Amino acid sequence: MNCCRRRFASLSPGIVLLIILTHVTLISAQHAKLGTKWRIFGPLPLSGVGADPLSAIPGSFLQVLKNLDRFPSEAALGGYAAWNTTFTNTSTGVALAYFNGSSPPLTAWAVGSLHVQESLSSEDNATFVLMQCSHRTYITSKSSSSAEPKQHHCLGDLVPCPLSLASDEYAIHMSLASMGSVVPFGCAIDSHTTSPMLIPTEQGSTKPSIIRHLSQLILAGAHASVAVLNADEDAWAIAGAVSVTSSPKGVELTSLSPHPPRLAPGQKRAVRLDLDISKVSALDLDVGDTLNVTVALSYNVNDQTRIAKYQLNIDVLGWPPPSYVATYIDEDNSVQAVALRPPIGPCTDKCSVLLATHGAGVDALKNAWTDSFQTQRNAWVVLPTGRRKFGENWEGAQMESALKCLESVRLVLPGVPDMYREAYAVRQDYAFVVGHSMGGHGALTLSTHFPDLLVASMPIAGWLRYDTYGQVGPAFHPQLSFADAGLRGLFALSSEEYADDLYSENVVGVPLTARVGSADMTVPRTLCSSNFLALTRSCACLLTRWRG
Repeated sequence: MNCCRRRFASLSPGIVLLIILTHVTLISAQHAKLGTKWRIFGPLPLSGVGADPLSAIPGSFLQVLKNLDRFPSEAALGGYAAWNTTFTNTSTGVALAYFNGSSPPLTAWAVGSLHVQESLSSEDNATFVLMQCSHRTYITSKSSSSAEPKQHHCLGDLVPCPLSLASDEYAIHMSLASMGSVVPFGCAIDSHTTSPMLIPTEQGSTKPSIIRHLSQLILAGAHASVAVLNADEDAWAIAGAVSVTSSPKGVELTSLSPHPPRLAPGQKRAVRLDLDISKVSALDLDVGDTLNVTVALSYNVNDQTRIAKYQLNIDVLGWPPPSYVATYIDEDNSVQAVALRPPIGPCTDKCSVLLATHGAGVDALKNAWTDSFQTQRNAWVVLPTGRRKFGENWEGAQMESALKCLESVRLVLPGVPDMYREAYAVRQDYAFVVGHSMGGHGALTLSTHFPDLLVASMPIAGWLRYDTYGQVGPAFHPQLSFADAGLRGLFALSSEEYADDLYSENVVGVPLTARVGSADMTVPRTLCSSNFLALTRSCACLLTRWRG
């Protein structure tokens, strides 16, 4: 599903994750230190349901790995997975595991170390460690004599993982997975002698742009959000409150701001903020400036008041900007963001809409995606985030978010100065949809499920249904042959709602042009050849035009 994998295929497999990891802020941890040496065991075949081949061996995986020299593996060159060594690049915090001659998709285990010093200032001599790792990770004490030592589990995907660790040497076991033969991975840590309890994070926080035109300042969506993590391992964070503590005169929270949500131990959630800058003087902000707003989040954690502060840095842009970020309230009352490219100038009639659905792993708010589209003469380019970079394949909640985003742009027209609102108003009937890779599937799904909303569609490298995606989807898993008919039927029913080939007749009358690269092996054009026609049913109809 990763469109970027195709885009950067000439560089090296897994390069996208490497690029993401280099953007992790590496903090010098005074009380905890990660080792730079990693022992790698693999490659092993990657199961579609996440099963570890080593689980076939009795005992805990820690003991299994410790006692293994090699293990039969059809993913490995020579037929056996074995140990090798790699090191972390100290300037980026990224290590690379190489499996030359392997047969992806593959999985492997990376084993590293973490040293935690004694904390004399903490009552229990424990050190609070905030860890962010690229993959699912387990941390265990090396000094434990137990056959089943206590494991600290971190989810991976750079999700902040709070840990309270005593002075000791710890083993880090990271479960790697990749669609290529080179796997980038790594961790970043920050340590304190006491837990900060509440930790605001950049990941998951949302803010709009400010548009300045003459003496008017317009917030492109009066909504923002701050993601906050309850780092306590046992206590809930309750009785939340939010306030503006530092900002230019005139920035206020409106009465619409809902009460901050309760946070379970270890949970991270976004706190919605409804902002009002109507009293901020345009003389205080110029194009290119940044409006810095510091908000304080207060919670009761374990009968103690804990406060976390976060600074929203909101860019000030002139009208019309090449692109800007707007915010809107989604179906679940959360704050979501969308990148907008306004037309070159006022539209001759109502402005059309080009709705673009991004591929897996693409940040829709960054220039790499927004600059992929030219500014249109009589149309807005609307680039929704779909709630997050990977999302849900533009199905379910992500599809609803795209439709809510389109509705919000049409009704609110966020960021447009008052004197131009009529000239840049958006037509309320049809939109043109385009998408790439995972977003190509999104464009196909919009075409087949909501054809009455579209004037035309252009899916690029889009797959029809997940179970046949890239010839590695569930339909190609050999283990399905061992399942009974009822179980296979449940698998089919779980994906058929968004199987675009089943709804292909709905695109009658909708101009649709699909593009698939001739050398694309992730969404291969051969899936639409006669050999696969029985499997994909109406695939050929979708790629041309259904005529009945």
